[in-house]
Amino acid sequence: MRRRDAILITLGCGLSTLVLCLGVNALFGSPVQWFWLVAAAVYVVLLVGAFLLIRLTPSA
Repeated sequence: MRRRDAILITLGCGLSTLVLCLGVNALFGSPVQWFWLVAAAVYVVLLVGAFLLIRLTPSA
């Protein structure tokens, strides 16, 4: 149950971060290339996901 919650929270945060990053870049433009924006968002999502998985998984 808690692992599923961690996955859902991570996916929700990741999708919103990705959409907002790309949306701001599309509206206002930036010198950063799209690939690096997506790569940074994916990296942050992986870090948040790993943290939540560790914190929400019951210890043995």
